[in-house]
Amino acid sequence: IYCLKLLVYLKFAFEHHSKMVITLPSLFALVILSAVPVETNDQCLAGIKLDPLDRLRMGGDYANFEQKTGDIHECEKACCNDSRCAAFSYNNPMPTDLMNCHKGSICCNLKEGPPPQANASDAGVVSGVKPINPGDLAKPSLRILEYMDMEMTMFMHFNLATFANIEHNCYQGSCLSPSLFNPSNLNATQWAVTAKEMGAGEICLTAHHEGGFCLWPTKYSNYSVAASPWKDGKGDVIREFTEACRNNGIKPCFYLSASADGYHRSLSLEEYIKDELGMLTEILTQYGSIYRLWFDHYGSPCGGSLTGCPGGFPAYWYNVTEHVRAVSPETLMGPGADVWYNGGGESGSGMYPLWNPSDTTDGTPWNSTTTSGPQGRYFRPRESDMTIQNPGDKWFWGKGHAYYNASQLWEHWMVTVGRGANFIMNIPPDISGIIPDSFKTETKKFGDALKATFSTPLASIFDIARNCNESIVLQFRSPITFDIIVTMENMINGQRIAQYKLDAQVNNQWMNVTLINGQTVGHKIVDRLTTPCTATAVRFRCQQSVVDPVYIRQFAVYKAVLPS
Repeated sequence: IYCLKLLVYLKFAFEHHSKMVITLPSLFALVILSAVPVETNDQCLAGIKLDPLDRLRMGGDYANFEQKTGDIHECEKACCNDSRCAAFSYNNPMPTDLMNCHKGSICCNLKEGPPPQANASDAGVVSGVKPINPGDLAKPSLRILEYMDMEMTMFMHFNLATFANIEHNCYQGSCLSPSLFNPSNLNATQWAVTAKEMGAGEICLTAHHEGGFCLWPTKYSNYSVAASPWKDGKGDVIREFTEACRNNGIKPCFYLSASADGYHRSLSLEEYIKDELGMLTEILTQYGSIYRLWFDHYGSPCGGSLTGCPGGFPAYWYNVTEHVRAVSPETLMGPGADVWYNGGGESGSGMYPLWNPSDTTDGTPWNSTTTSGPQGRYFRPRESDMTIQNPGDKWFWGKGHAYYNASQLWEHWMVTVGRGANFIMNIPPDISGIIPDSFKTETKKFGDALKATFSTPLASIFDIARNCNESIVLQFRSPITFDIIVTMENMINGQRIAQYKLDAQVNNQWMNVTLINGQTVGHKIVDRLTTPCTATAVRFRCQQSVVDPVYIRQFAVYKAVLPS
């Protein structure tokens, strides 16, 4: 700010007084005058919100210090003077020893982000949250916005393990023979059509799973389709897959397990990294634009306890990330630096409330008490994964294995996409190289239900900006019967809504809608009514926001058409 003030003054001086002489003393005076502090500290102190019930106290401390007096303003000032600080807790007295504070002292704990609400566990504790500058909110790139709008991906586990009815083709150095890979009717177009019918905009194929077998004739390994009998060793699954994707408007994505390669685990670390980066280069440069890379075990040590690698990870994830950025800057990495897991394991569910901003882009465990929250520095959307072969959680095709029906897929969509996350669902081909009809039937019914329900809203309004204390009303021309209300934030301005309520106008009376959700909105929140409602209007009431105004991209009502 000081430098900008000086530059503006000098620009004015030279434009209007070309013969003006700027002496060293005058420059010094300008610097001193420019250094007069702006009133941001006073604004910060005035905007701090205290919570004497201590519902924001848990976790997130990065620094603390003992105070000499019992004045809470000393703690407030410390937070306002530290750009890293987003919240604090004031302990009088401190119940236990913690970092620089001793039991019985008056202690101020500074936090990088306000943790989730939790009831007070100790007396004498007050929490505070620093006001947020709207310009400081994490905002998504256009590529991330495109990814979030896609909402659903079809995962496709197809590799050497498919032909042995197992999940990993290498176990502790013992690997299946490439001679097993010989699909009789591989049809990549059928894969793309299946994804399209389901409503997915992307397919993520296991180009190189944890065992190390590659679905393309890589020059960095002799453990690939080139060593198989399929097409006399001249086939290239990746080539057929990417062409089919582009012909059908589907984005190509590849699962690559850089930190888990059972076939190459005996190599030296130097050779291993060279080969893995070489394989990535081939994928990113020989098959056109690749939309995303799906890095299993991102940020962790050698992935896969039975497959593994020669070491070097997690440190070498930095090399992998930088390599992808250099070779193909437009390619997203998720799981990776751009997109992260949504919790819930591989269950097709996830955390709620869901905040996309994060304080980390590495593999730091991301849960509700550490690295995510409204004040996170990086916008890193979430994704939930699941396989259709459940119960049993089987990812590669298994003959006769149980699988979810369309209604179960619908319910999983509701608790993933319907709560602001992306959803990646595994639909694996069988040993012939096509997706079984039994899977395809259920995914098509599921996709048909999504289209029938959400293609056209019964009523909607778009692109509204309001302060949190101002209601948004969607008025109908005549009574409408609906059972789904969809709210979307305009994420280009960052994620802002922390709590909300919905009402329906029935017989000229506003009736509160019972919500399962009611906290974050984010990209999209789908609220289902327990019974259909006939009303003349619906109302969105923001109860808490990170900062004003809140931007609503869409507010709409629908009538569910459930899968047959």
